[in-house]
Amino acid sequence: MGNDTMASASQERPNTYSLWSDAETEVDLLGFAHLVDAVERLVRSEHLLPATIGVFGDWGSGKTSVLKMAAKRLEEDEQTLVLWFNGWLFEGYDQAKASLMERLVNELVEKRCTSVKMKKLAVRLFRRINWLRVAGTSLKVGGAFALGGPPLAALAAAPDLGEMAKQAGEALEEIDEGEIDKYLREGQEQTFNRNVTGFREDFKELLEEAKIKRLVVLIDDLDRCLPPTIIQTLEAIKLFLSVGNVAFVIGADERLVQYAVRERFPELPGERVDVGRDYLEKLIQYPVRIPSLSRSEVQSYISLLFVHAEGEASLVEKSMEWFCAPERFVSGAPFGHDALLELKVDVPTALGEGLTLSAQIGPLLGNALSGNPRQCKRFLNMLMMRLGMAESRGVSLSRRRLAKLMILEYLKPELFRQLCDMQAEGCGRPEPILAWQAQEQGSSESTESGKNAAEEGGSKSDPRMEVWLKDAVALEWLKIEPALDDTDLGPYFYFSRDVLADHGQQAQRMGPAAREIYRKLLSRSKAVQRTALNNLSELSLVAASSVLAELCDRARAEEGSEALSLMLDACSVREDLVTDVVAFLAKRPHRQLPVWVPPRLHEAVRGTGFVDAARGVIEQWALGANKQLAGAAKTELRRIEGSK
Repeated sequence: MGNDTMASASQERPNTYSLWSDAETEVDLLGFAHLVDAVERLVRSEHLLPATIGVFGDWGSGKTSVLKMAAKRLEEDEQTLVLWFNGWLFEGYDQAKASLMERLVNELVEKRCTSVKMKKLAVRLFRRINWLRVAGTSLKVGGAFALGGPPLAALAAAPDLGEMAKQAGEALEEIDEGEIDKYLREGQEQTFNRNVTGFREDFKELLEEAKIKRLVVLIDDLDRCLPPTIIQTLEAIKLFLSVGNVAFVIGADERLVQYAVRERFPELPGERVDVGRDYLEKLIQYPVRIPSLSRSEVQSYISLLFVHAEGEASLVEKSMEWFCAPERFVSGAPFGHDALLELKVDVPTALGEGLTLSAQIGPLLGNALSGNPRQCKRFLNMLMMRLGMAESRGVSLSRRRLAKLMILEYLKPELFRQLCDMQAEGCGRPEPILAWQAQEQGSSESTESGKNAAEEGGSKSDPRMEVWLKDAVALEWLKIEPALDDTDLGPYFYFSRDVLADHGQQAQRMGPAAREIYRKLLSRSKAVQRTALNNLSELSLVAASSVLAELCDRARAEEGSEALSLMLDACSVREDLVTDVVAFLAKRPHRQLPVWVPPRLHEAVRGTGFVDAARGVIEQWALGANKQLAGAAKTELRRIEGSK
């Protein structure tokens, strides 16, 4: 093993491998206080209520954390009642409309039921909810429901109401059975419209009787739900619950909500691109959008995660004060070693290593992850898990070198596989890259292994490097510290075997948007596939790479060529995916490639800087044993030469 892997285990203590929770948090390490302030001001502005506030952001951007921090502040006011509703947890069990209304009434009863009048109102509300639940099996809110429900639907609901009311909470059990029967018999033949009006009036009266100055309903994970659940929840808010001093705060990815709206109204004629946006604007009066973190903010966030891991509250507080100072927003200076020196704080060894790591990986991850906090945490957690696994096997890995390799794994999965091949060919040393480094640095600065590789290879470099040097991300990766040297990379790749297997773990890294695009790419509808390809261009590089990696896995496993075609289609909308596709095709057995691949590959790279790299792969096919593929490759090579 090289000098890193033989380092003393004391240099990487087990307690440096602490992990960070992937769940939401009330600890603000992102500087989101101004967003929480905005939500709180809107909720406390009584003249704006009832109101619906949208906390919008991508998956993993910190929406739930903003909701939790806002809830913590609002709960300090005894006259404010804060209730949570997670539509995703209730999906599949019941109608979303009825579940939301029932949950709110039930929690109001449990937390603020203080009078007989409140209990009677609650029973009446439960009766209306059950009526609407039964009626909802045949009609839709906002559509046919608005015209009036079936006149006898309430009769079908009646048998279960007494039991339902009894189960609503211990507070309701004190109501006289005769009183329950009286309320159950009232208005069994009411129309839907009267029930809607009655529900709103009863709900408003219940709030007044509970002496609640404001009710705040936090709705989380709505964008994880299926389109019907999303629409039902939004309709329930607008049609039934927008009364009195009630504020709904919805955390969601607005793109997925807009998609749900378009799915809900497929029959609308003409251009439907803005239907989702227009619908959402009518339902959400006050949007609060969470911006993506910049490169320097990602570096600061990673540094602050290491600070928080130290466990000293005073250190976290001082660090956050420095980071959130107004002048930092102007200068964009990242939090790190210099900040702690300015604060005159003694930096423990483990924290110092973490700050060095954040300075190394923060800028590149900032671009690649589109400033996504959850992805940053997941990257760090995987890093620490691999360090811990290595230590348990008696192997000590360099944290910085492992982090550099993992960045390539996240950003360019196929180049990561190619690097694995290079180091395997060189007994742990990727000779083509070492030779390139030797040429870049000059013989006086190059490593001994790099010198040897340069001397053996002469002026002709490995053709695989053509792809690396044409890709901006790969080139930036090559130049970040630490440079590759005599270190044996074999142990590093040993602990990456989960992603190097034919069926890797990319699906676990796919967010909802990427997963939805991948699902649509596999659709039999060409129109759906085109939409998915257009949406692919909007994803971050990591998210787009996770989609491509899934297609690569599918192409390895399937006998057909559908996945190959989709991969080349992806290159037409994402030039930054070309290198991975070229690297993937270069490794495929010639017998598994159809004859249309050479022209499709040439078309995918036309007009880009990857023509020479693609030509190198096509030249290999032209010399292969697959005669049909070789013929198609030779034809395409002539076209490439003719197009110069």
